[in-house]
Amino acid sequence: MKRFIFFVAVIMLVSVFAASSSAVNQITMNPGKAFVDSVQPVNEAFEKKTGIKVIVDNGPGGACGYTLKNLDADKINMGIMCCPVTKEEAGKKDYVQIPVVRDGWVFVVNESNPIDSLSTEQLRGIFQGRVNNWNEVGGANAAINPYGYIMCAPRDERVRQFLVGERNPKKGIVGIDNSKFRPNINKATPGNAENCSQAESDPNVIIVVPRSDMTGKEPTCSAARKGTVKMISVDDIFPSDENIANDTYPVAINLFMITKGLPNSSETQYINFIRSAEGRRLITEVGKVVPLN
Repeated sequence: MKRFIFFVAVIMLVSVFAASSSAVNQITMNPGKAFVDSVQPVNEAFEKKTGIKVIVDNGPGGACGYTLKNLDADKINMGIMCCPVTKEEAGKKDYVQIPVVRDGWVFVVNESNPIDSLSTEQLRGIFQGRVNNWNEVGGANAAINPYGYIMCAPRDERVRQFLVGERNPKKGIVGIDNSKFRPNINKATPGNAENCSQAESDPNVIIVVPRSDMTGKEPTCSAARKGTVKMISVDDIFPSDENIANDTYPVAINLFMITKGLPNSSETQYINFIRSAEGRRLITEVGKVVPLN
């Protein structure tokens, strides 16, 4: 029986199945770029608590494709992905995905840019080519230089859904049409933490990056560490921890733990530990991603 699992509530169901599986004393996982900084203290605490060692295999860039490829090859047991697997993938490969933490896609500009917030419509206009000058959205008289992602093409990945999703009168923005991206858009490199620095070197850049590159005690992107770039609000909602956690920020996302088949006992313990009070505290202290409510 193939399974396609999205909701936190299924942890209870997974636990029932996993109880009959034999525990192992080692788990290999790909935490992905967004979770890699948060995972070390979680892993250390989990190993101390359970005796189960977690080996990190982040791969070249920690991309979603690396997780799926190595799950298929039985080289890893679990992996974090920001792009949901499709129903077709789940049906053929028996992937199970469970949300474990939250992140978001943020829009970054130069610190000198007077723009602090843009609406959904303004952002869609910029990335689709209908808005081309900063003075059209209340900024300086200068051409906008946008950088965007076209990634995880087979999946309804959140930032592309937000920027080039098709409209449905009843359901809002659904689906994705990559052809709507402006033809001359600069391509941001997926997985490159220095993407945000494009807005440091060019005051007219706007670039969409994972929030986890911009946050924490030591932001991954050097321009964020120096304070030469800034995140802006969307629809006057800033991508704060609270707004990411409660899904108020328009481009907040879940990060999913992916396994091939239902998690075994050890994997279930790890997933539940991330969601426990201790796991939530450790994740919050690092400050890169946000625990689930």
